[in-house]
Amino acid sequence: MALTFKALRQPPHLIHRQISLSFTWWPGGLGKVSTHAVVYARLITNGKDHGVHGFIVQLRSLDDHTPLPGITIGDIGMKFGNGAYNSIDNGFLMFDHFHIPRDQMLMRLSKVTREGKYVSSDVPKQLVYGIMVYVRQSIVSNASTALARAVCIATRYSAVRRQFGSHNGGIETQVIDYKTQQDRLFPLLASAYAFRFVGEWLKWLYTDVTQRLEASDFATLPEAHACTAGLKSMTTSATSDGIEECRKLCGGHGYLWCSGLPELFVVYVPACTYEGDNVVLQLQVARFLMKTVSQLSSGKVPSGTVAYMGRAKHLLQCSSGVQKAKDWLNPDMVLEAFEARALKMAVTCANNLNKFENQEQGFSELLADLVEAAIAHCQLIVVSK
Repeated sequence: MALTFKALRQPPHLIHRQISLSFTWWPGGLGKVSTHAVVYARLITNGKDHGVHGFIVQLRSLDDHTPLPGITIGDIGMKFGNGAYNSIDNGFLMFDHFHIPRDQMLMRLSKVTREGKYVSSDVPKQLVYGIMVYVRQSIVSNASTALARAVCIATRYSAVRRQFGSHNGGIETQVIDYKTQQDRLFPLLASAYAFRFVGEWLKWLYTDVTQRLEASDFATLPEAHACTAGLKSMTTSATSDGIEECRKLCGGHGYLWCSGLPELFVVYVPACTYEGDNVVLQLQVARFLMKTVSQLSSGKVPSGTVAYMGRAKHLLQCSSGVQKAKDWLNPDMVLEAFEARALKMAVTCANNLNKFENQEQGFSELLADLVEAAIAHCQLIVVSK
């Protein structure tokens, strides 16, 4: 949530004060049940913005459960579908000049003294993204499961359902034998497997990053954050679209509740929004890519998922060696094609970005291209894993 807190010198027991109206929407349990929340907000002391920090906030009275002064809270109401998330009290929360005692700030990584002085630690601020990395890698794994369920339903239906194709009174053609059905269904089947593989790789990546953090090695955290953000975005978008496509592949029967597809769709589709809007997440990946491209000229060797950028000279000049259809069965040719595409899109964006005197203005003007470059990079990760 976008909150702003200001540190005051007096009185010391109310050192943090929320100075602008702020609003959040959707957290589960917030609508009716929750009495406390961990709120992430911008911290300002003595006129200086110290970025986002965590605060423990009491929301309701422990006596009668009514909201505290300065807080507006409630349930957001009915959501998409009859079941799905309607059993959860997703809520909204508004703060209006709400005061929080200083000692309710989470001060493991940084703190504010009673006099209002901000004291930072040597631990990188990116550490706060650690939990995001864990949650988003779990979402990628779940994408495989949801898409596999939908594809299983559509495949079985396509094998059982027969329609048209016979002109001599014989048995009608199985729907799955139609090439148009295969062209729509089989890529979704492949994607379900691909997302499973990349989900397993993300689990390894998270374990590796966690072990490095315990050893005070924060070098791989930015890449892990970019990977999980981008893959969360790409896989949830593909899965929600894939479930809907599976519904269409089942014809009118797919619209029936008993097919399992409508409920699967309404349960899954919020994944495109929670834990980060999918477009916004791809823009975070784009910033990571632009930073990596800018460092190529300095001689810094890229590693991890951007290691292919170390072969920039070759990839920017190469052309596909595919001569016939069976050449696409060569994994190396497929991988190089994805690498060349991802690199060329990223470099093009970086070159266009350099034409702007104001980098943020340039980033804003090139949003659509940056999102496409980020998606290409994420697709490369899936293919390579």
